[in-house]
Amino acid sequence: MMQFDFATVALVGLVLNIALAVVMLLTYLTRKTYPGFLSWTASLVFWTLANSAFFARQSIGETLSVLIANPAFMLFGVLVFDGMARFYGFDTRRRVLPLLLLGTALCTAGVYWNLFVVNNPNMRVFWYSCGMWLTMGAAGAGPMLLPDARRRVTQLGISMTLLIQALFFSLRAADVLHDPPVPDYVSMGGYLRVIVVFGLFMIILNVTGFITLVQQRLEEELLRIQEQLRLQADTDPLTGAANRRSFTRKALEHVQLCRRYGNPLSLIIFDLDHFKVINDTYGHMAGDEVLAAVAGACRGTVRATDVLGRWGGEEFAVLMPETGLDGARRMAERLRGVVAGLTFRAGDGVRLTASFGVAELGGGDFDDLVRRADERLYQAKRAGRDTVRPAG
Repeated sequence: MMQFDFATVALVGLVLNIALAVVMLLTYLTRKTYPGFLSWTASLVFWTLANSAFFARQSIGETLSVLIANPAFMLFGVLVFDGMARFYGFDTRRRVLPLLLLGTALCTAGVYWNLFVVNNPNMRVFWYSCGMWLTMGAAGAGPMLLPDARRRVTQLGISMTLLIQALFFSLRAADVLHDPPVPDYVSMGGYLRVIVVFGLFMIILNVTGFITLVQQRLEEELLRIQEQLRLQADTDPLTGAANRRSFTRKALEHVQLCRRYGNPLSLIIFDLDHFKVINDTYGHMAGDEVLAAVAGACRGTVRATDVLGRWGGEEFAVLMPETGLDGARRMAERLRGVVAGLTFRAGDGVRLTASFGVAELGGGDFDDLVRRADERLYQAKRAGRDTVRPAG
């Protein structure tokens, strides 16, 4: 049967824990991290300190080993919980953390009482195991209450190892109450061996998990920034409509789909009538208000599948997939009524109208579609404005 060589495990465990603590510290000092990572780094420092005192008990003596190792081990779980709370944004009012610290203090007091007053190794194990069950259980279970954390495989791995270790400690606490008194804390039963060996696995997985969680969040942040930059590049900042470059790109894509599946595609181009008068009379801020209001009203009128864009200046365009000329004309009439019904703070005398040109994609390309819609727009202007002219 394989023997449990405590000295060998102690040496391997100590070197491993020091290396992992250094990895966490270097990551914190040299890489972008997020709230909670400092607490995780501190937890590894306490874990390494606790293991150093625990594995060196034959050199430094049992009393000093227990004094240092027991509270340091328990603080590991407290700090992991604190890191999870900061990373995921729960327990923001710090209601659970003080309870964990209180539980740690009570369990540490129980350990010290049975070290200095009654010298009962069994009860020392009991109180220490209760503290580890409490802190590791909280550190493992806390994030699992959040949907965001449950979706992360990495977090599931971290939580499962912490909860399994907490289970081992609970079994050890229950078992030690029925064990006969023994003088040697370290040589007590098989649970200690399981806890020590599984603890090495747990700490490796946790350190890897902590760093992976940070990298995942960094990747998510970069993706969000990329999406924001894409939206900024594709969107007119004043009106929120697609800018001309973005509108043209989407239009070319729809033209290809139209050709492939034989669906109709129509374009509306409209221009605000006498917009220069508004700018000259009420100022450019009032003009900007008008443009933004028109875009907002039109956005609420067109279909979700339509593309609204600012074509330039006071000109707007609406691309209508799977819509023929008659359907686009009806939409243009609706938009004309919407624009005419807008009111503005610039003054009671402001009456806004728009002229519309409508065309359906035929045998030509997108440029030809734009040209024909633009021609009808200027026909509407010449016809007295505030009207719709479809391409026949």
